[in-house]
Amino acid sequence: MTEPTTAIKETTVPTEIQRFTFGKWVFNINKAEEIIAAEPRVSIPTEVPGWAAVYQLDRLRPDYAGASWCPIFGPDQRSTR
Repeated sequence: MTEPTTAIKETTVPTEIQRFTFGKWVFNINKAEEIIAAEPRVSIPTEVPGWAAVYQLDRLRPDYAGASWCPIFGPDQRSTR
């Protein structure tokens, strides 16, 4: 008679989802890492001041009197400078 065997199943421990919140948007960092791992690409570091200027975040200073919002998904197309 053959005795039953117990197979050890390899399991992964669930990882807490890393989130990044910006305003009312919540970004899933774990999913972003999965996407990058699935399609690796060369990354090019960007200096923060240059990136901020593209999104007009460089305008947000203590004396700023403009709009109370700023675009985060693309540059604002209005010219207000």
